[in-house]
Amino acid sequence: MSIIAQVRRLGREGIRNRLTVMRADFPNWLAAPGGRRLALQPWRFAADIRATDIEVAPERSPRPAPAVRIFEAGHEPRPAPALEIAEKSRHLYRMRNAIVLPRHIILDGETQRVVPRGFIAERYFIHPALHVRKGDVWAKRPVRREHTQRIDGPVLVVDSTHTLYGHVLLEIVTRLYYLRYCPPDTRVLTSLDFTPTYRTLFEALGVPADRIVRMEGPTFCDDAFFGDSLVDIFRFVSPGAWPIFRFLRRIGARSAVEPRERIYVTRRGVGRRALLNEPDVERLFERYGFAIVRPETLAIEDQVKLFTHARMVAGTRGSALHNIVFSAPDTRCLVLTHRGLMLEADRLLMRRDDALAIALGDPANGDDKYVADWNIDLDLVERALRTHFGL
Repeated sequence: MSIIAQVRRLGREGIRNRLTVMRADFPNWLAAPGGRRLALQPWRFAADIRATDIEVAPERSPRPAPAVRIFEAGHEPRPAPALEIAEKSRHLYRMRNAIVLPRHIILDGETQRVVPRGFIAERYFIHPALHVRKGDVWAKRPVRREHTQRIDGPVLVVDSTHTLYGHVLLEIVTRLYYLRYCPPDTRVLTSLDFTPTYRTLFEALGVPADRIVRMEGPTFCDDAFFGDSLVDIFRFVSPGAWPIFRFLRRIGARSAVEPRERIYVTRRGVGRRALLNEPDVERLFERYGFAIVRPETLAIEDQVKLFTHARMVAGTRGSALHNIVFSAPDTRCLVLTHRGLMLEADRLLMRRDDALAIALGDPANGDDKYVADWNIDLDLVERALRTHFGL
C-alpha cells in the first residue's frame, strides 16, 4: 500500500498516532536482512494463521475448578463463586516465513499481517505490547532497524506478552513442551532477558545457552514453530504443563537451604502493590512457626526446594506464589490480597478442593486498582490462618 493510501485510511487521529512513532518506525520498511522488509506500521490482523497446523492435544470438556474459601472482615468464610475450567485444543504451528518481534508478536512474512488475536493473546486478555484501533495495529515499543536479524534454521518461538517471573514460569518455560514435536536441530527464540534463574530453568529442561537465540527486534525466520499456550491464567492449566513442573522439581536437590514445613512468602522487598502492614503480618506468621521467605534474595534452586517440602504456604499475592506448582497437590495455601487483585490464576494452580483460601484486605485510600497499596486486618488474617491450616 502506498504512503498516500495509508494517509487516507488513517485519517486525522491515525496520522497523529503515526507521527508519535514515525521517527523510530521509519526504517521499518527499508530492506531488512536477506532483502526482506517489514511493512510500515500500522499493520493489520490476518484473517487466520497461514501455517501448517498440528493438533497436539484435543479440547477437553469443562470441569469445575477446585473449591476455594474467602475470608473477609465482618463476614463468615464463604465459598468462592463456581468457576469452570475450559481447556481448548492445543496446536503447534509451522510458518515458512515469519517475522517475530519481542513479547510474542508474530507476523506472516508473506502478507505482512499480525497473526490473529486468538493466538497471540487469549480472548479475555489485551496484548500489552500492541496498540490496536479500528483494526490497525502498532507496536508500542519502537521497532529499530539495527535490531533486525535473520535465522535460517528452524526455531521454536518461546515468548510471552509479559516478562514477570510468574508469566515466565507459566507461559514461557512451559512452551518448551513443543520442542519434542520440532526437528532435532531446532533452536529456541525468545526476548527473555536470561537471568541466572531463567538460565537454570531452561537448562534443566535440556535447553543450554548455545541453543537459545535472543531477539531485541524484528527477527526474520525461514522456518518458525509456535504453539498455543499451555497455561491461560484466566481459564486453565493444561495437563501437559504439570509434568514440566514435576520435572523442574529436581533442581531443588542442588539447594542447601533448610526445608521448612511452613513458609510465608513476603513482598516487602518488592516495593510495588505494597501490603502496608506486612511487617505486622510477618510477625503474626512467625508466632505460628512460619519461616519468612523473600524470594528475590534466593536462587531458584532454593525457592523450588522450599515449595517442594512445604505443606503450609502463605503470602501476599504475586508471582512468587506461583511456585506452588512445585508443591505437593495437597499442600495448603493462604493468599492475602485485596478486592482489586483477585485473579483466577491462584485457583487454577490448585489441584484439590479447599487447598486454597483467600483473605481479603482493603486498598489504601479507597483505590481498588490492581496496583494499589493496601492493608489487611490482623484479626482477619489470624482467623484465616488458624481455620485454613487447622492451627
